[in-house]
Amino acid sequence: MYVRRDNRAQVQELKISDLEAFLAAGQVTEVKLREVSSSNLWRLEGKYHPENAPADQFQSFRCNTIYTDSLDKLLREHCPVREATPSNNLLGNILLSLLPILVLVLLTYWFYGRMISASGRSALQFGRSRARRMDPGQEKITMKDVAGCEEAKEDMQEIVDFLKDPEKFRRLGGKIPRGALLIGPPGTGKTLLAKAIAGEADVPFFSISGSDFVEMFVGVGA
Repeated sequence: MYVRRDNRAQVQELKISDLEAFLAAGQVTEVKLREVSSSNLWRLEGKYHPENAPADQFQSFRCNTIYTDSLDKLLREHCPVREATPSNNLLGNILLSLLPILVLVLLTYWFYGRMISASGRSALQFGRSRARRMDPGQEKITMKDVAGCEEAKEDMQEIVDFLKDPEKFRRLGGKIPRGALLIGPPGTGKTLLAKAIAGEADVPFFSISGSDFVEMFVGVGA
């Protein structure tokens, strides 16, 4: 078993009356002054020689007090070393006051980033179309690939002609078709017919699900 001794000097908190007594007795060997507030409150830090102590033993002290004329006189008469360092820590106080705001902003940004990652979207992607493009060269589908639906194919021929030569319709003053609504149960060839229209006109085909289409304008979860 062994005993570990802490050799670090402990700082003693002194009252101003005790410090003035040590100054008057010549026991104080070093004093450093630092202004801690704008109300004339100063912190005195230094060392003094305790009574009945070896000549090489000193005690560190600290004392917070108002700087008075009597204290100034004692320091000038009895303290061999005096360093007056009043500090104006305005910048540090400003930074300290802004620190909570900065932490709050960083936390908000972090939580917002987590929410975006969880939803699988980013703020820059809001409003962007999720339509998938299929160029004519990728998968060429024509009306010959659509079995049946003869009446629907005849009705769609006007849209094919417009997509092939829209300027011809404009010169003749024809009414430009705005689109076509294909209605029917799943598996009846609606998507195939739409691809065939794009293939016949040799234009790209765009596809998007209904939920993605609504989400593009309304938002996630619509």
